[in-house]
Amino acid sequence: ITILLTVLLSVTCAKALAHDIVADNADGVTIYYSWINNNTELEVSYRGSSSSSYTNEYFGNVIIPATVVYQGSKYKVTAIGYCAFEECTNLTSVSIPNSVRYIGTKAFSGCNEITKITVGKGVTSIGEYAFSGCSKLKSISLPNNITAISDYAFSSCSALTSFVIPNSVTSIGRYAFSGANRLN
Repeated sequence: ITILLTVLLSVTCAKALAHDIVADNADGVTIYYSWINNNTELEVSYRGSSSSSYTNEYFGNVIIPATVVYQGSKYKVTAIGYCAFEECTNLTSVSIPNSVRYIGTKAFSGCNEITKITVGKGVTSIGEYAFSGCSKLKSISLPNNITAISDYAFSSCSALTSFVIPNSVTSIGRYAFSGANRLN
């Protein structure tokens, strides 16, 4: 019974982790990833079993690589996952590569020190609350092939002064810019 319980606990704990692999970017910043698309691609994740466990895991300027080499194979980074950078209050800027197609729900929510985000040309949609509460974010440039901006995506971005909506956007969610009172 003890052996069975130990095996069950180890399997449960492993499945509870938000990240599957860990790799450093070119600047030596450790980034956490989860497998997606039948383990053929990666999405940026958070460390541990809860995004709130390591809220300031990421800080300063983070450059997300387009590919990651893991166990001798190269994998494309195609998404920023759910809550990946949530509440990283010491994060000041992020560069998202062209390989990323989707920015997930709450991906950067509560990152109140972010002033600059560079979004790669591959991003086609932005999840709910993705940048909510990024109160120092002044401007962001979105690629021309983005089609969807979800509910509350830029809510409470109180310093946001400019925002160009590309012609490719076909849907903007409810309250996407609520609290972004400086937008013209």
